[in-house]
Formats: sequence, structure tokens, C-alpha cells
Amino acid sequence: MDNFEVKELLKGTTDVYKGITIDTLQNEVETSDGNTDVAATIELKLLASLLAWQNQGVRGVWVKVALQDSIWVPILAKHKFVFNHAKENYVMMTRWLPTNEENHLPTYANHFIGAGGFVVNDKNQVLVVQEKYGLVCPWKFPGGQAEAGEEIMETAKREVFEETGIHTEFESLLCFRHLHNFRFGCSDIYFICLMKPLNEDIQIDKGEIGACKWLNINDYVALTNISETNRQIAKCYQNYISQKNRNGPPIVPITIASSRNYRNALMYSNYHEESRL
Repeated sequence: MDNFEVKELLKGTTDVYKGITIDTLQNEVETSDGNTDVAATIELKLLASLLAWQNQGVRGVWVKVALQDSIWVPILAKHKFVFNHAKENYVMMTRWLPTNEENHLPTYANHFIGAGGFVVNDKNQVLVVQEKYGLVCPWKFPGGQAEAGEEIMETAKREVFEETGIHTEFESLLCFRHLHNFRFGCSDIYFICLMKPLNEDIQIDKGEIGACKWLNINDYVALTNISETNRQIAKCYQNYISQKNRNGPPIVPITIASSRNYRNALMYSNYHEESRL
């Protein structure tokens, strides 16, 4: 390897934290002759780049390895890079360069986000479902995991419609549950949205839902075979209704300007003016 000449370093994008991100798709490796091994060339470029970055005071190195560039993975691992996260078409590996400073590179997302709908009609009935598989909780509220870039209230609307065929209108955030050691060792935050039905003719998703019906809320709370989580959600609604005129306005989303270079964000708050969605 010492006989190879490095003509250029790996190309990357720097950030305000003195880090650099390398994308393998932007660093196609071409050997100077047909006899040079591609892996050896990658390793040589990496070592030369690491030395240069250390001299420049770079703190964290992120390497986004595309699926078709998996040859990079063992080379990076050999030189103290570790996995940060993976998706369908890439894996992200990182290395912290300072030897006199604790590693401050952020870990990947460690929470799931989900939302369910507490859908109440004019008859004081709540919409409940039974899942087709794994009937751990016989009657529950429709809901599921949020999709990337999806607002909480839109998740609740989508999940309710997909599972029950009921179109809804968001009224307020009712409560949320925070659970640890949920899936793959991650935590889970699950939001319950108070929803108004726009129709009441149930059409279940037969592939996912075994049964669905409207059930009087008081009768639901009295059931002995529902989970304590769902019972507490229903009691939360009962309390909300009984204290509605005394507890002030509901918790609804308002648009606020982001402090970072992202799009505007939604803040769920009980203080809202014209910015309410």
C-alpha cells in the first residue's frame, strides 16, 4: 500500500460541529492501473483523509455507504468506524477523531412514534376495533405507527380510515403514552387524538382488523378484558368532557417557525390564535 500515490482525498460535506459527511456515491474509486485492488485504493484514500482531517481539527466523520458500495464496510470497520444506523439502501458508519474529548456524535433515532384516534359520535359511542391477529387486547382504539414526515393528527386520521373506513376530523390531543423497551430495544411514544367522525358506516380492513363497532363509552370503561392503558384513555376523555368548561381550550397544533433550517413545525398547545390548523 505504501507504493500507491494518493492523488486526492475523499470528498465530503462539512457541518457547523466540525464534522464531515462522506457519501460513497460521491466518491467513486478508480484505480490508476488495472492491477490495483479497489479495496486497497479505498483504504489508502481513507487513511490519507483521516490524517488530513485530524490535522484540520475535524471531530466526527460520517460515512454513508450505499448498498452497492458494501465493499467499504469492512475497510471502515478495520479503521475503528462503527455502525450508526441502516436503511434499505445504505448504512451509516461513524468515527470520533479527538482522543482527548468524549464522543459527542448523536446516536440514531431511538423512539417510535404512533397515533390513535379516540373517535366519538353524537351518541356518546367510541369507535373500537379488534385486531385480526394477536388478540392481546380484545377491544382497542384504531391507530398505528406514523410514517416519515407525517403529522400526528394525519397519522390518526389515516389509521382510523384504513382500519375502519371512517373519515374523521381532528379535535384535540387527548393524551399520550411513553413506553420503553418497545421494539428493537427502542422506546415508543403513542398519541391519542380526539376525533369527530364524518361518517358512521364501518368498513373494516379485513386483512388487519377482525371486528369493529361503536360502543358506549361508559360500557367500554366497565369492560373487564380491556387493557388498563385503554381504560385510562377512555377515563381521560370522560374527565375532559366533565371539566371541559373549566380546563380551558383543547390541545391543538399551531404552526411555529423552526429555529433551524427546516420547514415550519407544529406545536401542540392549549394556547392558540389564528395559527391553529
